[in-house]
Amino acid sequence: MHLWMAEPASGPDNKTPLVCLHQSPTSGAYYKEFQAVMAEDRLVISPDTPGYGSSTKPTAQPDMKDYGRACVEALNDLGYGPSGDGG
Repeated sequence: MHLWMAEPASGPDNKTPLVCLHQSPTSGAYYKEFQAVMAEDRLVISPDTPGYGSSTKPTAQPDMKDYGRACVEALNDLGYGPSGDGG
């Protein structure tokens, strides 16, 4: 999954990242200007859901659970998933 990301010029901080999910059929690029403003004090992540923007087209039409699963996997890959303790 392709991710549009913006962070403060000073680098990552300890604030909770903001995740912006685009409507279909568009892309996370929709939030580019918003990201620039919000990234003054936190990481902002705007994924391109499967089949949209720069993300790879899936082999079968995804349903909402598939889109949600893909977003969770992307955030997990960035280290923003559960810590393994169920939290």
